[in-house]
Amino acid sequence: MSEQDSKTMRMAAAAADRLIAFYPSVMAADQKIYVAGLVALFSRYPEHLVAEAIDPVDGLPGQCKFI
Repeated sequence: MSEQDSKTMRMAAAAADRLIAFYPSVMAADQKIYVAGLVALFSRYPEHLVAEAIDPVDGLPGQCKFI
């Protein structure tokens, strides 16, 4: 894995953790798989778009009561 890929995966994992933290609990059948899916999804987008998606006011947490 290249340095850039590693950086992208760290950013995606941190974003997934932050998004999940905005909600009281995750109602996923398997939380590890859910988090892995979020990381995979976030790793496909530029960091500025991920930041917009997890923004507590204008992103998903500000628009959706449930994850």
